[in-house]
Amino acid sequence: MKLFTVNKLFYLFDTRSKIITLLLTFMILIGVVLEMLGIGAIIPLVALFASPNPLETSKILKRAHDWLGPESEIQFITWILTGAILLYIIKNIYLLALAYLQNRFNMNKQNQLGSRLFRTYLHSPYEFHLKHNSSELIRNIKLVGVMMNLVFTPMVICFTELMVVTGVVLLLVWVDPISAFTITSSSGIFLGGYYWFSRKTVRKLGKDSKYHEGKTYQQVYQSLNGIKEVKVFGKEGFFCEAFSRHLWGCTYANCMATMIGSMGRYLIEGITISSILGVMIFILNSGKSLDAILITFSLFAVAAMRIIPSINRLNWAFTTIGYGTPSLDEVFYHLNKNEKLVAEAFNGRTAESILFDGQIELRNVSHKYENSEKLSLDSFSLKIPKKSIVALVGESGAGKSTALSLISGILKPTNGDVLVDGKDIHRGLLSWQQQIGYIPQSIYVLDDTVRNNVAFGLKGDCISEEKIWEVLRLAQLDSFVKELPNGLDTLIGENGVRFSGGQRQRIGIARALYSEPKVLIMDEATAALDNETERAFIDDIGSLRRECTIIWTAHRITSIKNSDIIFFLNHGRMIASGTYDSLLSESVEFRHMVQG
Repeated sequence: MKLFTVNKLFYLFDTRSKIITLLLTFMILIGVVLEMLGIGAIIPLVALFASPNPLETSKILKRAHDWLGPESEIQFITWILTGAILLYIIKNIYLLALAYLQNRFNMNKQNQLGSRLFRTYLHSPYEFHLKHNSSELIRNIKLVGVMMNLVFTPMVICFTELMVVTGVVLLLVWVDPISAFTITSSSGIFLGGYYWFSRKTVRKLGKDSKYHEGKTYQQVYQSLNGIKEVKVFGKEGFFCEAFSRHLWGCTYANCMATMIGSMGRYLIEGITISSILGVMIFILNSGKSLDAILITFSLFAVAAMRIIPSINRLNWAFTTIGYGTPSLDEVFYHLNKNEKLVAEAFNGRTAESILFDGQIELRNVSHKYENSEKLSLDSFSLKIPKKSIVALVGESGAGKSTALSLISGILKPTNGDVLVDGKDIHRGLLSWQQQIGYIPQSIYVLDDTVRNNVAFGLKGDCISEEKIWEVLRLAQLDSFVKELPNGLDTLIGENGVRFSGGQRQRIGIARALYSEPKVLIMDEATAALDNETERAFIDDIGSLRRECTIIWTAHRITSIKNSDIIFFLNHGRMIASGTYDSLLSESVEFRHMVQG
């Protein structure tokens, strides 16, 4: 167990958790003392019955007799046995309470760390999510529980059992130093050697398990989210085979790690028992009295009953920590990295207050996605006046969606500035985004009611039903919802499977309008609507221009005819801008796109 493993684990603990860990450590030490008292009590108990003169044989019994002052030998023996019973009852109640507190702490830390990691993922910049598969992030959140069970809990057990073994060994050294050294060295050398030779194999198995577990989540996530395509193309067998392959890889790694831990248990147990019995044979032939041999043998026998399980648990702990270390590394890496990303993002989010009163400006903006060789936007500039309707048009890959993402603030420009009334939006991003309504190309719907999908992220007592019906009307969905058996309380289903594509799109439109935005950004928002519904929606949206600025891209060029300004993009550059009629007459490229 390496020091940096402990450092990584304690990085994940807050101050309160570290204090609790220290308190648990102190309680473990008290438990070890009770364990030693329980084992040490064997010496006077054996002497009490095995020796004809126990008060002469045992100093402990002599002091106890003088202190208690019993009226008879029977009374003295009764009191001693009663004391031993009380000692074992108190010891076991205490250790049971300690085990409960340890498990409770483990449970609380799993919950806290899982929530902490999930929170950092949600608050991480959008670019982070572009680089990471969602199934990988889901696996990492699950790894928090794996890490606590495979690293923290074994570390606690390791510390506890090391203290117990140390205490037992010291007790045996006090009784018979040579015998104690012989037994301890033989068991210790074997345990250390076994761990040394198996540690690399166990760590590799831990990495394999983590990798294959992530892949099983990926296969489940991809196949169920694309179940229509899977069914239509008959690819059930492909995903089942991939899932089974990775599930086998994960299961195999788990089984092999368990086997390595079990092998050590049987070998170490054999070595320890053989050492103890060998020592007893040596003592038996050393010429000592049978009374002394009986007391020593009884103590070593009881010590063996306690120390062998401890050594087995130590072997299990060392093996499990090695197996769980890759999970700790993954959780530590993501928490450490993402908390820095979140901290950097929040430093600017609330620095300034942005009130949109004049215009939005992209000034010489360039943007390149990570691992991409070409710019998605190149020296791109535009100005959008308040309460205007503007459209971004161009062929696929022209940079329209990137420009909208920059305006909304979910992407940061590689070069240049995104300004609102002269202020960089990333100096007050929270303030800016609170004024935006956003309708993406693909609407994500919750597996929840219509009400909670429209009032996205709001609790029940904060939702205005009157406002929900108003935005449903603007989205051309109010009549449909009124006809549903449960109205606003109708469940949409996972990924909106109970609604059509157009209905899901209108849910997204209503959601964006619910917050009464000052700026409405629509990225192909009407692509899934039929022509008649789209025309009605565009007419209603036009009436919003008195309240908000509208920035959109549209699948059908005719949809944006009435825009105040149309920005025509090509390969990340601004080709032309103006009204629909002016572009049609002045721009050959625009005219070719419209006609072609």
